[in-house]
Amino acid sequence: MHFTDYDSSGTDLTAAASFFDQRYRRFNRTPGRRIYTEDTYATDTTSMRATLEFAHDIMLQEGLSD
Repeated sequence: MHFTDYDSSGTDLTAAASFFDQRYRRFNRTPGRRIYTEDTYATDTTSMRATLEFAHDIMLQEGLSD
């Protein structure tokens, strides 16, 4: 996938993570909605497991608060 608005050499991981964080936040059309982003690697299974558990917990909390 190619993002024409991404202006970097592709070697700066912090810049890439920031780009996607800002991109997701830009699509938020609900003021006040919390957007969560987490930098991880799909090949790091321990980190991915923790990230998915964190996301699951957030969804449960949000669902219970409605």
